[in-house]
Amino acid sequence: SPTLRQFAAATFAAATTAGSVAACFCSGSRKTVSLARRSRIAPKTTAAAGVAAAEEPLRRHFFGDLFKQGRYKPLHIDLFEAGVSDHWKTAGWLEPNFRELSVAIEGGDPDSVPHLKREAPGVYSFQLFTEAFCDKLLEEVEYAHRTYREDLERPNGMNRYGIVLNQLGLEPAITALQQQHLLPLQVALFPEEGAETDDHHCFIVRYKAGEDVGLDMHEDDSDVTLNVCLGKDFAGSTLSFCGRVTDTGHRKLLHTYEHKKGQAVLHLGRHRHGADNIESGERVNFILWSTSKAYRNSEAFQQHRLRSTNAEAPEKICLSYTHDHDYTMHLQRPSAEEAIARGVMLDIVEKRHEIYRRPVHDLSRPLQEINQVPSVCLFMEGLPSQMQHALFGNMMMIAAEVLEQF
Repeated sequence: SPTLRQFAAATFAAATTAGSVAACFCSGSRKTVSLARRSRIAPKTTAAAGVAAAEEPLRRHFFGDLFKQGRYKPLHIDLFEAGVSDHWKTAGWLEPNFRELSVAIEGGDPDSVPHLKREAPGVYSFQLFTEAFCDKLLEEVEYAHRTYREDLERPNGMNRYGIVLNQLGLEPAITALQQQHLLPLQVALFPEEGAETDDHHCFIVRYKAGEDVGLDMHEDDSDVTLNVCLGKDFAGSTLSFCGRVTDTGHRKLLHTYEHKKGQAVLHLGRHRHGADNIESGERVNFILWSTSKAYRNSEAFQQHRLRSTNAEAPEKICLSYTHDHDYTMHLQRPSAEEAIARGVMLDIVEKRHEIYRRPVHDLSRPLQEINQVPSVCLFMEGLPSQMQHALFGNMMMIAAEVLEQF
């Protein structure tokens, strides 16, 4: 319209006079299910190391260490001594098949390595923990639930039932598992995302009737995810995999995985997946989110989190009520009770609805569709405050006029 053209010309003139340069971009709508507290890595002892520690970035997932603080007395102390070299191997906690796999994977073709199953593109399974170890860890988790529940954080922003193993005091043991045993496998299967893994978030999740019965479709706040079933007896509760966020078919069903005790499934964090509803019994799983500082500082990481702008029509099972604004175009809106039982983050849903109702949007947190629909972008950085207010007021008036036409 003439009004819009005049406004655009005036805005451009004002911006160029002030020397302001900016550009529109698509956010990629990255999904995260973590509500973990951020905390600095424990300071090192020497003065030189102290300077380095001060420059260390905040750890994304850190909950403290109850065992180290003397606030947790373990049921199985040997679990908390597994940070020493080769303890996992000598304790007999790893399946012999996995030990053969970890040797064969170095220099071998992943598709021909024994004991490694390719469930789907980018999704692999293998036997990892012995049944005895699964039982021992389950006993420790249930003991912690009974005796220290008030001190323990929930695993993430979606799962309500479970505990953070790192907070309990198992971080040294999990680090040993990651660095000594899982790293060669991650390097072979996911060389870009998993080669320089240097941190992790490890937790337990639980599904049963009356609690969390499933988990809404999502991507993990990890670079590589390891998911191991510890038990117990259950029916249903499969894991559905769709595509990666960069795929045009990221909301197309790729594979349905069935959990088995001690068996691990390994995939990229950006691979969309969700836990199907449990039919009976109880399922408890060990989850390890591995992250790499080097990868997260790379351009590749940014590109890998950009959602495809040419996405194909979704299959219903791959829709996320938490994350997909078009969910109700394909499926009926769940009740609050149903949504919570599937880990839906209702605060995010309501915030998204509120944002979409706005006539003007903040480009510091752009909508996924910002480059898919006709838009007017107004950049005012560097302009005098009075001019910013005037221009913004003009844009609001135009936005209101446009809305009245629809």
